[in-house]
Amino acid sequence: IMKDIPFNEGEHLMFLDPDNHAFHVDNPAFYQEVQRSSWLGRVGESKAGQLTWSDGDRRYLVVYNVGEQQNWKLIKPIPYEEIYAAATTTRNLGYGIGLLFLLVSIILVTFLSNAITKPLKKLSRQMSLFSSGSFDVEAQVKGRDEIAFLTRHFNEMVKNTNDLINERYKMKLVEKNAILKALEAEINPHFLYNALQAISTKALKSSEFEIADMVDALALTLRYCISGKDIVYAREELKHIERYLVLQKARFGSRLHVEIRWDQSLMELQIPKLSIQTLVENSIKHAVERVSGTVTIIIQAELTPTQTIISVMDNGPGIPPGRLKQVLGSFQSSWEERENDNIGLTNLNTRLKLLYGETAGLEIRTNKTGTEMRMVIEGGGGSRVQGVDY
Repeated sequence: IMKDIPFNEGEHLMFLDPDNHAFHVDNPAFYQEVQRSSWLGRVGESKAGQLTWSDGDRRYLVVYNVGEQQNWKLIKPIPYEEIYAAATTTRNLGYGIGLLFLLVSIILVTFLSNAITKPLKKLSRQMSLFSSGSFDVEAQVKGRDEIAFLTRHFNEMVKNTNDLINERYKMKLVEKNAILKALEAEINPHFLYNALQAISTKALKSSEFEIADMVDALALTLRYCISGKDIVYAREELKHIERYLVLQKARFGSRLHVEIRWDQSLMELQIPKLSIQTLVENSIKHAVERVSGTVTIIIQAELTPTQTIISVMDNGPGIPPGRLKQVLGSFQSSWEERENDNIGLTNLNTRLKLLYGETAGLEIRTNKTGTEMRMVIEGGGGSRVQGVDY
């Protein structure tokens, strides 16, 4: 039993009878010192306990047990330095474990913070490049967290900005080309009007009244076309149509018959300049020029509760399906893809949408008995129509 009791270096073990005679001691010399101490007499006062004993400079914690029946005593003195050494070891172990956890925590925090801040730094760098004028930057998207969400939206913003820049650039090119073409085709209006006035005067002197009327109509038509206004009153557009028809009737004669059904209350309606002429030209091209008989063109306007509809109808042979598909397709094409044959209708449809919104535009209805082209503008009120023939 004594051999099974563990004790470390510096500790002692004694087994004494009730009279404190040694039955077993690990160190007889130490037992002699214990016999000279006063605390040994107090060991039997309780069945188990502990006390402190100083042997010179060395202090012991004495742990003892007393038998229940025979009062034999098992005593184990333990040096305090051994206890302190164990506590110190435990403390140092605790410090080591704490330091290890601290290092692991620092590594984990650094790793997690880098995982968060690194994408943010990349996104911030891309944003800085974007703000400095580099519009082709794009951040790499990783994961599905909030940072990835911000990065995807940033990339989408960059893409939209590039699209807007490209669109603006194309518009500038188109504008530049238009200005160049306008400069190339520029004619001194005063010279042109004076020349036409001289031709008209000479025709009048020669009693060529029809030629004089045609020249006057041409001069007024040109003046109207090159005027700076883009939006005109309906009465101005209709007056222009009258002069335009003078020139066309000189070409087609009785084969061309035009009816204008326009209520006086709609004369102050504001519409794009040359819009009705574009529709009339289309009817002449697809109707009058393709038949040898008389073609009637009807120009009218009507108001609905929500829309203003201006239509030009003819009783010609209609537009072939293939050609109609091509015309309608040109309404959806870009500037670069537009064809010269459809440029008038395409430009008018674009102007209507720019001026009145996406719900405005051109509608075409055609069959073998004729064609109706409708210019739809948002806004309406009532409907009264009266007829005027030319």
